[in-house]
Amino acid sequence: FGMLWDNRYLYIAADVTDDVWKIESNRPYYNDSVEIFLDPSNEKKLGYTDENKQLFSAYVNNDTSKFYPNTRGEVKSAYLRNDNGYTCEIAIPWSTVGRDPSDGLKIGIDIVVDDNDIGADNRNTCIAWWGTSMDYSDASGFGTIILTEQQDVTYKDIPYTYFDEKTEEPAEQQVVPSLFINAPQHDECRDDKDHFAARVGKRAEHDVQ
Repeated sequence: FGMLWDNRYLYIAADVTDDVWKIESNRPYYNDSVEIFLDPSNEKKLGYTDENKQLFSAYVNNDTSKFYPNTRGEVKSAYLRNDNGYTCEIAIPWSTVGRDPSDGLKIGIDIVVDDNDIGADNRNTCIAWWGTSMDYSDASGFGTIILTEQQDVTYKDIPYTYFDEKTEEPAEQQVVPSLFINAPQHDECRDDKDHFAARVGKRAEHDVQ
């Protein structure tokens, strides 16, 4: 996955390998979907504050005519199925994030991919960028993004973790290259609280539909 930003949106793109596509549940986290967790002030508090958000880019009830309606703010999404799974592109307005974008801004964030190969309310696993399967109630483990005006940011491999649905414990550690289709990448660093961080480059001027 990868991230970019401009003065209107925070952009996230994920290329998901998934051999079975299931969107039967009315609860998005049980379907094949992408979740975004935000800690706008980057406080990394144990638990959740009023500003922390769990957002979804997801279909529900086998209906691909519209996306799941987020109650915590607007999220623009687009999915494209392919032979290996799907790609997902997300644009989150800064009004939803709850911050004004600027060079050097730090935001707590985690990206989670949910996987369902069985159907109904039977999520097999989830893959977290840096947090845990408890991201929905605990922001302390989020990673950090740092906005930069650069448009040619390089990247390194970004680790992610599979979580076992029965024990909620990490089951397998993987390392894969970060991906953003036709866009610059972010690179690895640490924020001032020694949390994992990624510098996110600014996107060139363009039109968003």
